[in-house]
Amino acid sequence: CNGGKGSFWGHEVKHGTCSSPVVRNEYDYFLTTLNVYFKYNVTKVLNDAGYVPSNSEKYPIGGIISAIENAFHASPQIVCSKGAVE
Repeated sequence: CNGGKGSFWGHEVKHGTCSSPVVRNEYDYFLTTLNVYFKYNVTKVLNDAGYVPSNSEKYPIGGIISAIENAFHASPQIVCSKGAVE
C-alpha cells in the first residue's frame, strides 16, 4: 500500500522479522499480534481498575503497576525518560 495507513503497517511488519521461523509470514505475524492484544489487553485491565485516558488526571504509578500485576501475574517494566514515563 502506498501512503496513509499502508505505509505504517508496511513499516510495522519489519518488527516481525525477528519472530521467524516461529511466525512464518506477515499474516501469521499480524494474527499473533492480535491474539496477544486480546489475551493481554492492558487497556481493558487499566480501565477496569479505574484508570482511564485523561489529559488532566494524574494516576499513581504504583496503582497502575498493581493493576497489571494482579491481572497478568507478572511485573511490568516501567521506563522513565527525561522525567516522564515512556
